[in-house]
Amino acid sequence: MLKRVSISLLIALSSSGVFAQGWVNNGANVVLTDSVHVVVTTANGHYLSKNSGLIRSKRESYFHIRGNWINNGGNEAIASNNGTVILDGAIQQILGSSSSSFNNLLLTGTGDKYLGIETLVGGGQLGFKSGQLDLTNKRLYLNTNTLIVNNEKNDAIQRANGIIVGETNPIVGYSFVQWNFRDQPFGNQYEIPFGSIDDIYIPFLFNIDQDGVSSLDSGHLKVAMYPTNPLVALNNRPLPAGVTNLDNEYGIENDIKSLDRFYVVRSGGFGFQPQLSLIFPYIDREWDQLAGSLNDIVEDDLVAVRYNSGNNQWSYDGSGNADAGNNNVNSSAGSSFAGNWVLYNISPCPVASLEFDEVCFGEQMEFRNTSTINRGSITEVDWDLGGVAYSGQDTVQHLFPTDGTQNVRLIVTSDRGCKDTVITTIEVHPLPIIDFGYTDTCLGMPTIFTSRSTTRTGTPMLHQWKSPGMTPGSGSQFAHVFPAIGMFTMTHISTNSWGCVDSASKDFNVRETPPVEFYTREICEGEIVDFVDETGGASALRSWTWKVGDEVISYSDSTSRRFSFAGTYPITLIVENEYGCIDSFVQPQLVKPKAIADFTFWPDRVLISDPIVRFFDNSTNTNIYDWDFGDGVGRSNLMNPEYTYADTGAYSILLIADNDGQCPDTVRKTIVIGPDLKIFIPNAFTPQGLDNLNETFKPSGVLQGMRDFHMQIYNRWGEMLFESFSIDNPWDGTYRGVEVEMGNYLYLIRVVDHQRNEHFFKGMVMLLR
Repeated sequence: MLKRVSISLLIALSSSGVFAQGWVNNGANVVLTDSVHVVVTTANGHYLSKNSGLIRSKRESYFHIRGNWINNGGNEAIASNNGTVILDGAIQQILGSSSSSFNNLLLTGTGDKYLGIETLVGGGQLGFKSGQLDLTNKRLYLNTNTLIVNNEKNDAIQRANGIIVGETNPIVGYSFVQWNFRDQPFGNQYEIPFGSIDDIYIPFLFNIDQDGVSSLDSGHLKVAMYPTNPLVALNNRPLPAGVTNLDNEYGIENDIKSLDRFYVVRSGGFGFQPQLSLIFPYIDREWDQLAGSLNDIVEDDLVAVRYNSGNNQWSYDGSGNADAGNNNVNSSAGSSFAGNWVLYNISPCPVASLEFDEVCFGEQMEFRNTSTINRGSITEVDWDLGGVAYSGQDTVQHLFPTDGTQNVRLIVTSDRGCKDTVITTIEVHPLPIIDFGYTDTCLGMPTIFTSRSTTRTGTPMLHQWKSPGMTPGSGSQFAHVFPAIGMFTMTHISTNSWGCVDSASKDFNVRETPPVEFYTREICEGEIVDFVDETGGASALRSWTWKVGDEVISYSDSTSRRFSFAGTYPITLIVENEYGCIDSFVQPQLVKPKAIADFTFWPDRVLISDPIVRFFDNSTNTNIYDWDFGDGVGRSNLMNPEYTYADTGAYSILLIADNDGQCPDTVRKTIVIGPDLKIFIPNAFTPQGLDNLNETFKPSGVLQGMRDFHMQIYNRWGEMLFESFSIDNPWDGTYRGVEVEMGNYLYLIRVVDHQRNEHFFKGMVMLLR
């Protein structure tokens, strides 16, 4: 078992010191008092700690090493939070099998310094840690090791022009700087003075935006960063450990848009994670083609992104603000600051847009890609036109199968895989729905066409009408008289307010107008005239209307009419055929005035004893006369004739009165030629008298005009003895051939005159012998 040896050097003057070629501390506990300077001189004057050797400083003591610091002691090599170790030689290394914990570490001398093992600065013991690392103007190479800054204050690292060089390939290992800032409040900014191998200062900074809660006195941020090789087949390689790709958010290799540097950020020791802003530095050659980069980057557009190991994708939320003047990007990382980071340009996305010309249904619609992109190019163009796909064409012509609204989608993809989509609802304007009505018309009459066209959208509409040989017409209703019978074609064209046009044609007939014809004849007043339709033509007739003036007199194909008064009457026949064609014909009906026959005669009582009668014409419209005096003999054409009758009786006098229009009239009147009837009846007669007088019994006197005679003789007992029916058959005083006794006998005589008047006579006649 090794024995621990403690060596105390008490020096009274600040200029005092201990000088040696090298120092091997083999388990000794060396205590350095105030203002003591221990100098291990010569170029190879190394400090080697073995077997748990310790150096313990009391307040301000100084340990100068011009060789290497080697800790193989199995402990931290410095056992207090006081004192300063100064590496002031040429090229020097901190080596050993055990990590060393320095309070203050000052790098001076003539050469660079190198870590060969994890090293702590700022005070390694519990309690107040206020030591600093002062780089002065030296380069400190980490060599895949970790430098721990254990002072939580943001001034724990000091420098003039010195830098920390940690740009090691992750395949070999990271070179980390770990800063144990613990529970420092928000507002503090920390700067890790990284630099490149060629002495370009690229400090990594972080700000505390919200303080966290450290656990076990170890809350820290751990940072490594390294440049990548721009000349390898895929730019930005090698990738950080555990990172499988450098694809952008669209699955496209993102090497030319990513800065040639990766940042590895770790964290630990917090019970409650703080929120940090990370400020990522870079060098122009890592993005600028003018400085040798192969990337395609816009510096002002650089943002920081973090790799998500959970899904093996970069979280391209594009956080941070580029500060091109200071070559850094500030990212408000929040509490999710640990991870692998890279600076990149958000993949340029196109702005999808299109233009098109409005069309009507049935027309091809042209769509033009008017998409733009600020940087890069659009490499893919994909159309979806109502479910029909087109690819690779900036101009597409498409015929939609229906009208109405259609969804049109254009997807454009940039050369970085970014897509943009525009969806436009377009309207394929409907054509008018063409319809029109008409009626087959008749020759000489206008055919009226009425538009029934409609349109779902795009009203009002314009209407046109076209037919061969016809001047085109317009309007929702149009009338035209066609010059002949037969079939014609009318085309109806409608245009809605979208300018969409459609048309339809219909055949129609111009039908024959019935050639109405009928005949009249001249008639006289009071006559009946027959009217008969004589209309010809090829079409069947279905109705007739006869009119005299405005009076309808019949609806049949023939009729008759009595005209009581002379004049000229317009006779109209209106005929409709089977096609509804109507025509009419008017003819005058001449009704000539009729002669009105009338006459008187004198005397009005005529006896056969004076049978001369004078006739007087009272007719009108008469200049021709034809008299028939009724006895079968007498006639006259005089205006006022006279006539003598030869016998008694009643005679029918006929006058036919006529005029030049040959419209005669007839009148009959009866004249009676009366008898002179004077009957004398004897009161006695003497059958077979000697004087041959009064031998028979009969009436005597003027008996002209007697038409009938009846005589009966009765005896006093009422027995009829004789009966005679002729004046020429008198009673001879016998009864059945036997002479009756002389005495008085009753006679009854009945005489009928010419006017059928009965005359009765009754009396007694005495028969004498």
